[in-house]
Amino acid sequence: MNIMIVAAALAFLLGVGLWLLWFFARESRLQNTPATATAVLTLALGLGLGVFLYWSSGYEEGTLGLLEDRLTLNEKVDEVIQGKASIFEDREHTWAMARLLQQRLINTPSAHGWYELSQFFHMSDATPMAKDAAEAALKLEDTVDARLWMAQLALEEQGGALNQEAYSHLSRALMKEPEHDGAWLMLAMAATEAGEYDLAEDAWNSLLERHQADDNTRALLERSLAFVKEQKALVGSVKTLTVEVEAEDGVSRGGTLFVFVRKKGSAGQPLAARRLLVNQFPTTVEITANDWLSSYVDPENAELVVGARYSRSASTDVADAQFISEAVAWEHDDTVQLKVARAK
Repeated sequence: MNIMIVAAALAFLLGVGLWLLWFFARESRLQNTPATATAVLTLALGLGLGVFLYWSSGYEEGTLGLLEDRLTLNEKVDEVIQGKASIFEDREHTWAMARLLQQRLINTPSAHGWYELSQFFHMSDATPMAKDAAEAALKLEDTVDARLWMAQLALEEQGGALNQEAYSHLSRALMKEPEHDGAWLMLAMAATEAGEYDLAEDAWNSLLERHQADDNTRALLERSLAFVKEQKALVGSVKTLTVEVEAEDGVSRGGTLFVFVRKKGSAGQPLAARRLLVNQFPTTVEITANDWLSSYVDPENAELVVGARYSRSASTDVADAQFISEAVAWEHDDTVQLKVARAK
């Protein structure tokens, strides 16, 4: 197919060249000025120079591929724009169809087309572009599915925890369909993840009321509701931990301090954490109920330790911190003292 395109391009250029020669000869006759060999040669050289400059400098890599895609996939993309097909049906040409679809949607907007493109960007880990495409689809058709997709993208940016953007989309979806199980489930899970237990309890209850007949589903929903109620009851009893952090001599201020709580001997994500910029040492950090990243663990019932990491740069990841503290046990006293020193 590439050879055919090159041949067509050469035939077009040859046709243009012949037309220019004919036009030049005609004008020469009308003006009673004979067309000299030098003039004809100059015209031919100019045309040849233009072709050379295009292929050497103006030609963009991938142009032939794009032209080939337009010839072979244009009808398929039309079906996608009309909502009759999907770019994911032909896995071999998904990327090419997405590229062509993005160009076509500028002049031929389509809610289904933008939604397909949003899914493609999402699969390509291009979340900002996926959100832009999803917003374009939403402007054309404000549907429940469009709202749920926007909510899903917003939640993924927050690690599944409910935020204002996701809540806005879910609320609008439920206004359209008050008994939409998918919207209620997404809201229940996201609210639970964010520690919004009142909202999560309402959402789980709404689901439970409509699924009493299915024993397995009811049991699952009851467990989720029980967990939310347990965490809600614990919130009022969560102890506030005060951490006093000092630094060894020579540690510059203005960096990032990361204070965490974890089970003794554990690794990975801590149970609770607080990250903040520090302008001076010593400094005091409070770990409250809002800082728990998972279920609250009472220090009376488990061996917990508290530690700190400090980076002199405000943008450096805490995993690359240059200064760390020893892990100190969180016992009966709700005040812990730490000292960060250069990592060995």
